[in-house]
Amino acid sequence: MLNILKDSLIYIISPQTRTGGPESLHQLAAELKKMGFQAKIIYIKYKLLKNTKFVEVEIVQREGNGVFSDTYDFDCTSEIEDQEKNVLVIPEFSGTHLLFDRYPKIQKIMWWLSVNNHFKIPSKKYKFHENNHVIYAYNAYYVRDFILNNKVEKLCSLTTPISDIFFEEFDMQKEDIVLYNPRKGGESFAKFFIKHSPDLKWVSLKSLSRQELVNLMRKSKVYVDFGAFPGKDRMPREAVLSKCCLVLGLKGASRLFEDFPIPIEYKFKEEWFKGYDVQSILRKIRECINCYEEKKNDFSYFRRRLLSNKQQFPIEVQALFSFPDS
Repeated sequence: MLNILKDSLIYIISPQTRTGGPESLHQLAAELKKMGFQAKIIYIKYKLLKNTKFVEVEIVQREGNGVFSDTYDFDCTSEIEDQEKNVLVIPEFSGTHLLFDRYPKIQKIMWWLSVNNHFKIPSKKYKFHENNHVIYAYNAYYVRDFILNNKVEKLCSLTTPISDIFFEEFDMQKEDIVLYNPRKGGESFAKFFIKHSPDLKWVSLKSLSRQELVNLMRKSKVYVDFGAFPGKDRMPREAVLSKCCLVLGLKGASRLFEDFPIPIEYKFKEEWFKGYDVQSILRKIRECINCYEEKKNDFSYFRRRLLSNKQQFPIEVQALFSFPDS
């Protein structure tokens, strides 16, 4: 689908934040560099258009090391050469598609890391039917289904990888800890559950270093997530590799077994007007705590699949960006 030459430049657009989506973009840049491609991260920021509610995207003139430079090996730039041999990779984040209009010659990939983030920030509406030349990469079946509904012509899988540290063997005593991500479901949601379960030890995954997050997951028994699941979220997968039981909301990508292959009894639906069945959820969490050695086996299939798919990312990167003679 791409015409990659030995001197092609690959530009990867990313916000300057240390969250899951930008980490995936930096992992792509690092993987391409390791494979011998000339790939560079370009940072962007949003600027509100005067007298409107819409935003435009600006390229950041960044000095010094890039975001995630302490974790991955990649290069940065702030200049794009608009040539047919080069490639521009943008995430689906709101407004990033505006860059397509500024660089008409360059080959284009839109990597859909989620669905919801595309609609968060007001900007000029993206029209699939006017961009048949764009290659659409997806990281989850939930995302793929959304893209297919827009009748695109060029589609490929590009999974979001998990850091190697989560694949390392560990021997740590599990404790009766329930983890939750305050960004996924909100602090108020978590406080409501905590209020109804004084017997449980809830710990927030907030403001942690990578090593602190790893250590906390390895010693905890349960990870709870009632976010929107706009794609194949990173933390539930990291928690499973850390041998945590999962209790999830039945939304977005979590509805699909292909994206989150765990028994349905660990996925809870939010009923219209009623909300979640709090007591049923707390009962399931307590089962995971009290019968951990038994319940952890319900997540063995998901864990095995993540382990076997560790090499999926470099294989897909190589397939998408391969030279014509490779």
